[in-house]
Amino acid sequence: MCSSDLLSFLHVIDEPNFVAPLSFAQHKEVAADINKANDGWVAAAYPEYDGLSLSQLNKRAGNARYHIRREEKSFLALARREAPAKDEKAKSATSDLPEELSWRNVNGTSWVDPVSDQGECGSCYAVSSTNMLTSRHRVAARDPKAPAFSIGFSLYCADVNQGCNGGYPFLTSMWSQDVGLVTTECAGKYHVDTNLECPAFLKHAESKQKLDQCMEGKEAAVTNFGYVGGYYGACTEEGMMRSLLDGPITVALEPAMDFMYYKSGVYRSVKKDEKKPSQEWLKVDHAVLLIGWGERSEERRVGK
Repeated sequence: MCSSDLLSFLHVIDEPNFVAPLSFAQHKEVAADINKANDGWVAAAYPEYDGLSLSQLNKRAGNARYHIRREEKSFLALARREAPAKDEKAKSATSDLPEELSWRNVNGTSWVDPVSDQGECGSCYAVSSTNMLTSRHRVAARDPKAPAFSIGFSLYCADVNQGCNGGYPFLTSMWSQDVGLVTTECAGKYHVDTNLECPAFLKHAESKQKLDQCMEGKEAAVTNFGYVGGYYGACTEEGMMRSLLDGPITVALEPAMDFMYYKSGVYRSVKKDEKKPSQEWLKVDHAVLLIGWGERSEERRVGK
């Protein structure tokens, strides 16, 4: 096999290699190249990547990546309020908070479900936001064993997002306030079908019992939702930490393609992007569930 710089096309859609199937050995090469950067985190290839192209891996993030075009000022830049400046006394502002917090282990009790594989579906927004709603419901009800809410219900039925082609956690919460939530006990566990639409999902879910009958007496819906800080752009580290006191939160971010090979450590892309985002909107294409904070020092070891 000819040698190639696999990192060179991690971010380039027009590169033919982006759509070419890669063997597991080639994916391991990508991970090895990332680890050569020794950038504070460990990359690894996963067996389920065997035969998948980088384009197919990218589908898991939802909409296809696009080239960053020249940013232009819009009326939003003039109309929106500026995010608060970084406070030099941020550390003292959080001095009343614990040094660490994890909703996976609160006095030996976990309030979050195990990590799941979203599969070849750009459902990160639905997975993270629904898991957030599940955990926050458990915390509010003081019941860590309360049934989980169905990810598939909003994923396949919400008309404000695009199913497996991506969406936004904020809109999932809005839809779940207007329409409601159903539990996995009534709608079944998360499963991936990129061609599935709401009627077929409901038919599958209601094969044993109608959802309204199953949820009778257990009706649930989002009562309140919003951005950390109160409005878009007002989020701060302190604000996130204080929000976490009430339960996990959903965070949207823009990772590079090398994030698909993340295994452990503190992630930052080995391909640094020097372009600054526009002032009014931040481009994001991935969502994760943030369950706490803390510090951990460990020796980084990368195998050959």
